[in-house]
Amino acid sequence: MVNGDKGKVKHLKGTYANKAEAERASAAKMAEIKRQMARFSINLAYGLLEISTESPIKIQSFKSEVDKLKWIVEKATHNYTKSDGFNTQLELEAHV
Repeated sequence: MVNGDKGKVKHLKGTYANKAEAERASAAKMAEIKRQMARFSINLAYGLLEISTESPIKIQSFKSEVDKLKWIVEKATHNYTKSDGFNTQLELEAHV
């Protein structure tokens, strides 16, 4: 049973009673793979108020696998304290 892009193969474990059951299992696995997201959290040394949820972010100077993904801000938390000043914490997501 083949489902999805040609050239990329995922072998499912187990035996299926019939073709319809195998197709359902294949479609379910494909949907699960498509839902997978890479996640990345970072604390910025300086706060950036212009960054908000759903902002696109370009990551640089990490592993090439990380840098090449298209990151979106899932959550931006801005904080100010007298001791640390203004900083921003980002939680990012990218489709893999």
